[in-house]
Amino acid sequence: MNDIAPIATRHRNGNLHVDLHGLFDPALADRLTRSIAEEYNGRGNIFIHTDGLTTVHPEAREAFGLLLNHHRLPMDRLYLTGQLGFTVGPDRVKVIASVRKEKKCCGRCRDCKCHDKPAHSLAPSQSSTVSAVTISPARRIP
Repeated sequence: MNDIAPIATRHRNGNLHVDLHGLFDPALADRLTRSIAEEYNGRGNIFIHTDGLTTVHPEAREAFGLLLNHHRLPMDRLYLTGQLGFTVGPDRVKVIASVRKEKKCCGRCRDCKCHDKPAHSLAPSQSSTVSAVTISPARRIP
C-alpha cells in the first residue's frame, strides 16, 4: 500500500513548491492545477518537482496545459524540476533539470579515500549531483 499522497504542497522562501508522486494522468493534472490555484498567493514562483513521478500518461501533458490556462495560472512563474519536467510540461513552461557530473578529487582533502585510485578521480558510480543546471522551455516532441 502506498502511503505517499500524489500531491504535497509547501511554501518556502516566498515560493510555492509542489511535489508529485506516482502516475501523472489527466486526473492528477486537474488536482494539481486546482491545488496550485488554491495555494498560490500571487507572489513568488511555483516549483513543481517531478522526481517522484513513476509514469506519465500520454494525454496528461495536453490536459495540464489546458488546465493551466483555464485557472489562469502565471506561466512565467511556473518551473518544473527534474527530467520528467520535459515530458510533463506544456509549451512555454520552464524546466530545471540537474546534470550529473563526475566528481574529481582536488588532491588536498585530508584522509581522502580516492588517493588510492588512479588520477585521483572517483568512479562514475560515485559521481555527485548538482553541478550544472539546465533551464529551457519545454517543447513538444512529435
